[in-house]
Amino acid sequence: MSAPALQVQAFAAAVVAAREAEHDRAERAALGESLTAEDHADVAASARRPRWS
Repeated sequence: MSAPALQVQAFAAAVVAAREAEHDRAERAALGESLTAEDHADVAASARRPRWS
């Protein structure tokens, strides 16, 4: 596999992981569970990233 293809694959995996983490946080929040320090850091980092749908 070429280097650009590997970069695209890595980016896609990172996007999927970030969306899964965001979904997990939302699900825990809906259940009334507290966010962890890691969750707060992820939320702060995602606020700085552009949103592409």
